[in-house]
Amino acid sequence: MEIREIREIMSKHPPSKIIILTLTCMGLLCGLFSISWAAPRIKFDQTQFDCGEVIQGKEAVHVFEFHNEGDENLIINNVKAG
Repeated sequence: MEIREIREIMSKHPPSKIIILTLTCMGLLCGLFSISWAAPRIKFDQTQFDCGEVIQGKEAVHVFEFHNEGDENLIINNVKAG
């Protein structure tokens, strides 16, 4: 957009209307972005565990605790031991 075009727009529309329109558009865009950012976010208290030497036939058990730090429900499916 050239300066001439901007001057034309400014002469046809009072600055207060342009400011209000600009602020309204910015508010709408901020609202759209905040909606799209809502998501679950898993946070583990501990991500690794060394069970040391495990005797054959014995079971090694450890519990990894986690919680949801996101804005949406966290759904966990198809959990498999690795």
